[in-house]
Amino acid sequence: MALAKATVVARVKRLLTDRPWETTSTTATTSATVAVPDGTQWAEGDILEWTYSSTGQGEQGLVRSVSGNNLTVLRGYGSVAAAAHTSGDRVIKNPTFSYDDIVESIDETLNGLWPNAWKAITQALTPSTSARWIDSGLSAAELDALVDFSSAVQVYDTDNLGVYGPHQRRRILIRRNMPAATWSSGVGVRFPDGFYDASASVTMTFRGKVTDTVTGSNYDDLDDGNSLAEAVVWLATARLITKKEATHEDDLAHTIAAQDGAFFESKGREHLMRYRQQLMIEVPRYPNHVIGG
Repeated sequence: MALAKATVVARVKRLLTDRPWETTSTTATTSATVAVPDGTQWAEGDILEWTYSSTGQGEQGLVRSVSGNNLTVLRGYGSVAAAAHTSGDRVIKNPTFSYDDIVESIDETLNGLWPNAWKAITQALTPSTSARWIDSGLSAAELDALVDFSSAVQVYDTDNLGVYGPHQRRRILIRRNMPAATWSSGVGVRFPDGFYDASASVTMTFRGKVTDTVTGSNYDDLDDGNSLAEAVVWLATARLITKKEATHEDDLAHTIAAQDGAFFESKGREHLMRYRQQLMIEVPRYPNHVIGG
């Protein structure tokens, strides 16, 4: 099951034990006036953040002045634009790690996983006895992430399995930069020794880079409950702590932060190793096979 971006952010915050003071807001517009239950808890220069809002999650505001229980706020202070939140949404005050910081760390972690981790990109091809090269059917996003070939198999006559590739009975050739007018994906696939079966589809699997792409509100490449998701949470936390460590002037605080960062890094690497071991079985790199073109 795809993992929501909000869930990943919440898990990182939990590991960081960053629990700033929080309240609620009845403001449901993008107005500069933000109503809170107790204005005495706020002062000019404070940062408020709608971390848990269902809309505009992570929006920050800079408090410019306080009048009673109304705050005059510079909305959309960070990278998240001002949004019409729901009345009663939780608002946190002066977080040590902002929503922007956490998301940036998660995205940097995801984009830095290659070559230690990868994902499977699968595509079903319909055999053709007339075309020398068959269009791979890969999407633009899949092509951007694609690294190399893993496997190609064909199940036919109910329980027969045909395997294509180097050193197999039937070879497979894959070429990039094919003319898009004929091969819309730009990647062509050829089976020079023919097919095991003329009608059963061939399932091709490639290795691809894990990305930080979000569709709707979910990370495309993270699934709840697997080792990769856990690794990303721990490694993103370690990255944040390490960055914070650099700002400590006190030697003791610097040392403690460094130790904490190393601990979270170690835990993340453990989860990543478990995920990689699974990948080596399910989506290995095919030896000595590169995609030409």
